[in-house]
Amino acid sequence: MSANDPIWDWDSSTNALWWSLAIRALFGISPDEMTTSIESWKGLIHSENEDWVLESIYEAIASRRNAWTAEYRFQRKDGNYAEVFERAFIVRDRNGLATCMVGGMSDLRERKQSKLRVEGAPHFKLMQWAVRARNRRTQSPFRDLQDHRWDRWRPYSLCELCRRKASFVASLCANLLG
Repeated sequence: MSANDPIWDWDSSTNALWWSLAIRALFGISPDEMTTSIESWKGLIHSENEDWVLESIYEAIASRRNAWTAEYRFQRKDGNYAEVFERAFIVRDRNGLATCMVGGMSDLRERKQSKLRVEGAPHFKLMQWAVRARNRRTQSPFRDLQDHRWDRWRPYSLCELCRRKASFVASLCANLLG
């Protein structure tokens, strides 16, 4: 969760729901546009996700757990859907009955885009290839790499080795591009 993520507070005894102003920045929805009922949140859950999301939240309340999480699609004001991760804490009275839930919602788009950027970076492919070569333990021009203690290597160490071994780089490029 980040400081820019919307937070909410649901009073289960009155069914009242409050949203922070961050819901506008993330989803284009003003807190004033959301009714103070839990129904406004339910109405923005994608129809394919609604049943299991509601079932999971009610199950968390009934099971007396103190937390709930879910990943699902939530509708933006423009009609498009965001993939969100939601985490909430369930507040209980001394009898164990849920009195309210306080939670936050994160848009997973940025996290997934960051993951794609990392996975698409040249050093990531290099490390993947080197690990596969190490795991195969095959006879190859890279056999000398397989004897090193990989847990002690830092990314710059592998880059330094690549600079020193022109044949390694040429073979690596052939494997990555071929």
